[in-house]
Amino acid sequence: MARHTTAALGVLALLGIWIASPVYSQPLAMAQADSSIWTVNVTKVKPGMLPYARRYYEAAWLPARRAAKALGYIKSFRVLAVDKEDTDQPEFVLITEYPDQAAFDAREARFDEIFAKLGTNRPVIDGKGRDDIFVSVEGLEDYRDISDGH
Repeated sequence: MARHTTAALGVLALLGIWIASPVYSQPLAMAQADSSIWTVNVTKVKPGMLPYARRYYEAAWLPARRAAKALGYIKSFRVLAVDKEDTDQPEFVLITEYPDQAAFDAREARFDEIFAKLGTNRPVIDGKGRDDIFVSVEGLEDYRDISDGH
């Protein structure tokens, strides 16, 4: 126990030095008007449904994002996932980066267009639909990068 406490105090001390360093203590900048905008969706999966959730995103979310990126509607996307179900945290974090405000504002119409072509907006995986698989899907929108990228 003492060994873990000593290690934790050492990490905190190094973190304090890093934060106090002039290089790392620069104030956060205001977002530029033409900067990227991110949306973040956080999902919680019902017990036993993690494999279905992965397949659900592989069938719908990922193909739509790939198509949107190829068309220049988005700059990037990420799916972050845990390896196993966890009762304390969401299993998936879905991130989409839009190049600017105009692309962000047009996202609904553009994804409607993409899903109409792909036909994969609400897939059914082995007889299980969205309501069978997910407990919650929280959407957070309109985030802008205020760091200097370092």
